[in-house]
Amino acid sequence: MCALIDGVDACCMMMHHLESETVAMPARKVTPNPSERLTVTLDAEDKAELERLAKASDRSLAWVVRDALRQYLEKARPPARGKAE
Repeated sequence: MCALIDGVDACCMMMHHLESETVAMPARKVTPNPSERLTVTLDAEDKAELERLAKASDRSLAWVVRDALRQYLEKARPPARGKAE
C-alpha cells in the first residue's frame, strides 16, 4: 500500500515521474544471426564522443558502435572477384 503525501498517493507521483523521464528508444532489430559479446576498452574522450553521437541520433551507444564497425568492415573488405567462367 502506498503512503499519502499531502493527500496525494506516493505511488502515483512516482509513476508519473518515471513516465516523464522515460525516453523512447528505437525498436531493437531482431536478426537471425546470434549475437556475440565483445568487451572494448576506450579512452574517456572517445567514449564521450560516442555517447554524444548516440544521444544526438537517438540511438544506443551499442548501436552506434555496431554501425561504425559495420562501416569499417565494409570499407576494409577486399573487393569481390568476378565470377569464374
